[in-house]
Amino acid sequence: MEEALVLLEKKALKARIPITGMTCTTCAATIEKGLAETAGVEQAKVNFAQEKASIEYDSTKVSLAKIKDTISRLGYGTATRKSIFPAGGMTCASCVARVEQALSDVPGVISANVNLASEKATVEYIEGT
Repeated sequence: MEEALVLLEKKALKARIPITGMTCTTCAATIEKGLAETAGVEQAKVNFAQEKASIEYDSTKVSLAKIKDTISRLGYGTATRKSIFPAGGMTCASCVARVEQALSDVPGVISANVNLASEKATVEYIEGT
């Protein structure tokens, strides 16, 4: 029997994440180092003056949620937004899962939660990405 080799395509994405809580360039260096040590992050540059992290990452290995958690673990915040959208027409949990996955696949989205009963989707995202 022949074995099939499946290669997953690398999905390189870029994000500019607003950072809160930095007081000096050492803070920026700490975040850069922490992100660089995160599996899947290919490049991270933090600009103290602009209060932003520019990140290139492989979305098959790391999510924006994990990147946000890494920044939080280092003692800094990220300026994200949450929005609630109507999400009607769903009839089952499978519909909810598909909508959540579709929303999560949008660049800049950190998390997406859909409530079947209230027919609403709550999306946390990085504005401008």
